[in-house]
Amino acid sequence: YLRLRESALEIMRDSLNDGRAVPGPEPLAEHLCIWLTGLPGNEEKSLECLYEWGHQRFNRTIPVIGGTGADATIGGKWRTYCRAIDGNDYIFGQEHGQGVVVTLVAASVKVFPCFMHPFTPITECTAKVVSCGSTEEKDPNETTGRVIHTLRDTDGNEVAAGTLYHKWCEDMIQKKLMPTPTVAEGPGAFSPAVLAASTACPLGVAVARDGDDAYDYRMMHPSGIYWYKDQEQKQESAYLKNFASVETGKTDVVLFKARRGDLLHRLSKLKEQLVIQIDQASGGSSLESVALSPDALRARVSGVLMVYCAGCMMAISSGKDGAEQMRRLTVTLSNYFAGRPFMAYHPFGEQGFFPSKQVNGHSNLMFSALVFSKDPAFEVDETRSFAEMLSQVITMYDEAEQAVLRQLLVRGENADFDLLSHITRAGMVTPELLKTLTPCAGRPIPFALSSAQMFHLMARKFPLKAREYNAASKWFKDFCKDFINAAPLQLLAQSNCLEYSTLQLSMLMAVKIDSKGLVASNHFQEVMEKVWSATPDSDAAIQLLLTDTGGSNSGKQVLLTPMVRHYSNLASYVVLVALQFWTSHHNPSSIPLWTLILLWSMSNLFQTLASPTTGYYSWVTMLDDVVLIFSHAVIFERVLMGGEVPRDLDALTMIIHFGNLMKGLIVHPKMGPLIIMVLTMMGDITQFLTLVVFFVACFYCSLNALFRGIPGVYVGEKWQGPTTLLVNAIWGPQVLWVTEHEDSGRTLFLSEIFGLNDSSAIDTMGAIIVALTVFCIPIMLLNLFIA
Repeated sequence: YLRLRESALEIMRDSLNDGRAVPGPEPLAEHLCIWLTGLPGNEEKSLECLYEWGHQRFNRTIPVIGGTGADATIGGKWRTYCRAIDGNDYIFGQEHGQGVVVTLVAASVKVFPCFMHPFTPITECTAKVVSCGSTEEKDPNETTGRVIHTLRDTDGNEVAAGTLYHKWCEDMIQKKLMPTPTVAEGPGAFSPAVLAASTACPLGVAVARDGDDAYDYRMMHPSGIYWYKDQEQKQESAYLKNFASVETGKTDVVLFKARRGDLLHRLSKLKEQLVIQIDQASGGSSLESVALSPDALRARVSGVLMVYCAGCMMAISSGKDGAEQMRRLTVTLSNYFAGRPFMAYHPFGEQGFFPSKQVNGHSNLMFSALVFSKDPAFEVDETRSFAEMLSQVITMYDEAEQAVLRQLLVRGENADFDLLSHITRAGMVTPELLKTLTPCAGRPIPFALSSAQMFHLMARKFPLKAREYNAASKWFKDFCKDFINAAPLQLLAQSNCLEYSTLQLSMLMAVKIDSKGLVASNHFQEVMEKVWSATPDSDAAIQLLLTDTGGSNSGKQVLLTPMVRHYSNLASYVVLVALQFWTSHHNPSSIPLWTLILLWSMSNLFQTLASPTTGYYSWVTMLDDVVLIFSHAVIFERVLMGGEVPRDLDALTMIIHFGNLMKGLIVHPKMGPLIIMVLTMMGDITQFLTLVVFFVACFYCSLNALFRGIPGVYVGEKWQGPTTLLVNAIWGPQVLWVTEHEDSGRTLFLSEIFGLNDSSAIDTMGAIIVALTVFCIPIMLLNLFIA
């Protein structure tokens, strides 16, 4: 426990405890549970030790939940194993000896133990334990044990326990259900036949007469009915062995019964126990109970660990429809836990906690569960401010790192993420910390987008860790998308998550870091549609959407919507194009008209520069506007000096005009997708064209170096042998060239190696380069054509 305690946050420790003395009252101890994994026979002793330890150390009973080891053949080959806190592996059972595994559980959320059975008591079959022990031999000094010698029935008669139990089963359950007594093969013997039959008719021991578990019982699974050694011949008295203990003179045993369907349909008590504990923990009224709806329970539960008795499991899974019954069991448990994840295994004995008596118990044929809620287990000390508590953590860092962390906590998405990237790179801040902070941020979408951009840039800057940083960036982008998709529009309106600055940042990040999932979400698209067609105010747009969906809010529409203003601006540009076309054809020497055209084109650039930065316009996309103004300025200067309008610049500006018109029409619902498709194709063509230019430059430089100062002669139409015919057939005569003059020198590398003269070496090397050119350039041109 001390080792576990030392791993807790410093802020959760008792400030008066130095970590070496016995722990006092503290959050970790208050919410400690134990998961027990033992072997048949040592469960009760283990629970006694843990009970004493809990009261010695914490003055309270530590809830214990768990299950006893089992084997598939019911052959006594059960084992349990673990990797202990000292790092060693331990195995118990069979040749490894007896042992128990104790797992300490100190969850960060509140946990609720549940313990129940599915059986119905037959109260007329009740008896008090008169004698019991660990063997068939009666020892007056032994008052507890799993072997029941005699019972006192309701008539006051002392009867052999095995004989009475067999009679009860014959009279109250089913004739010839229970096997007749046999002779025990040894002290550790048990009967598989009795185990199978008694699953439907176990014995119960009352736990409490008051509290939430009033008139509840812990079950005992009879494991054998055996003759006493001195009664083997008479066969009159038999004792009863169980997988749980009783106490002489104090324990009353009751016969229970169950149908096969009860093992499935009577699990609702597990949910009742859970609901009662959650409601008591929250202190709410019955009107706020989690039992009112599955969603209310689901909102409070995060997951479950449980044990479901192997005897019950085998009873359910027996028969032709066993697989279907197990499927139904899984579905039933999932429904009772509100669809939350759960993990269960099937032991030969169950340990659980009884809240009203504050004791743990060992039983058989029961179900024990540890339910993890979503409520924090550690409550903040209200006498300290939040900043004071955080300071204890922040002061552990260096001064520069403290400044960044304080800025991050205070300013959120407005923090300096460049500085934050440096300490993240150094490992002082992990992506997991930023992921944890994201839902707590005042503006989670801008915070997540800024974090995503930071990791995106870090992935480019540090390629060796690009995979890790890209994964972190993707998480923040997915958070934005999931946040918008999952949140109702009413909640988005109340939290201002889609204010104008967030919309603008979202569109910018969609271009910069490919965060397109956010802008493609339904809510984002709906808000942008309203912003475009109804009002430029994002808050008003959301109010209009709420009105459209039946909400009570109302938003104000405006006359000059962004859509109207955009198409008005586009119409004015059409007038500019028409004015320039008319001027250049009918009045090219008009200084006032060319002055108006120049000012008009300049105003268009200024308007673009003044528009919000959304990533659509960049310096590359605005370069044509600069060229346009430059061309109009040159035309204006020529006309002002009495010269003619340069026809080339006039033609170039008309091309640019129609390009700008195409940009403006990209928002049109019908023409926009076509324009985007064409622009995408042009982008592909640009990439291929770059490769074509690269290869052309490559072969041009190569051929220029080879034929430097040497004239060539075209011989494509002259017969020089079969090679000429073959080249003409494959490609064409235009590639057949030779050097003009015979050069008998040997200055080339090929000349020295193969003993050729320079003319032959040049022709050979030229043929190789031409062959590569013929092979590469057409492929590039073909792909360019396809693109």
